[in-house]
Amino acid sequence: FIDRGKNDGIAVGMSVITGKSTLVGTVIEVFDKNAKIMLVTDKRFKIRVVNNKRERFLAIGNSKEEMKLDFVTPRDEFIEGDLIVSEISDNIRGFLVVGEVTSVFHNESDLFKQIMIRPSYLDLNHRVGFVIKDF
Repeated sequence: FIDRGKNDGIAVGMSVITGKSTLVGTVIEVFDKNAKIMLVTDKRFKIRVVNNKRERFLAIGNSKEEMKLDFVTPRDEFIEGDLIVSEISDNIRGFLVVGEVTSVFHNESDLFKQIMIRPSYLDLNHRVGFVIKDF
């Protein structure tokens, strides 16, 4: 939960970030004085992201401390440490840091690579967050 709500202009779908432009999650429910957020690590969380080559992928929450990239073909190149940022969309009008690639795995018999991401907000003091209301 965050300590801002409907009375502060918060609405469902708004992005929650840290002061370092790092994505924490999105608002999923709003009350008068507070709001519930879904963290990027939640298994229901999905966001379009880009890598350092501006190639598009889908990042999905995977656990308490991980996300994964979906539908990464063997031709797509990733290495540990690559930075993953959000794609510009209706809710996100600038690039936000999502996380860093922590592992790259590809079994020759699999159609897609398995790319795991550590969300960057986990490495920050995220007691203070911001909601993107308008640009």
